[in-house]
Amino acid sequence: MTSGSASVSNSLRQRPFVDNGDLSFDDYPNRVLDKSFTGGGVVQSTTLILPTYEKDFSVRTSLGVEWIEFYESLWSQAVEALERSDRIVVVGYSMPEADHRACAMLLWNTNKRAEILVCCSSSNENIKKRFSQHGFMRVREVGNFTDLIANGMT
Repeated sequence: MTSGSASVSNSLRQRPFVDNGDLSFDDYPNRVLDKSFTGGGVVQSTTLILPTYEKDFSVRTSLGVEWIEFYESLWSQAVEALERSDRIVVVGYSMPEADHRACAMLLWNTNKRAEILVCCSSSNENIKKRFSQHGFMRVREVGNFTDLIANGMT
């Protein structure tokens, strides 16, 4: 800015980002994870929130913590959808203990009367047990993704 004054409400402009600078996901192709993307609103590429042990659903900037409202709205939408759902299909997600927020959302904010179909191969038994321990009565294993499709359970 060369003249005048400006009020900055969001230093990152109108798009959230994931700072990939300290992550090392060499296996992901550039179309999935843009390793050169360091954030900000000027770059017009996209990245995903990829699986990491420590998840931070905000962005720390020199102006403070930003994008909390954006990520909270995504979590709220997911909770609302789970509360209204009659069937929830868990595909390929092992529900790791480290993923506290997502596991809590699935186990505590889901319609307890919903049918839960677990399609996570070797993790099926553990996931089924966790849902059952949280009061879900209609939990079924459906094998792996191929089994799910072959049996027409989509």
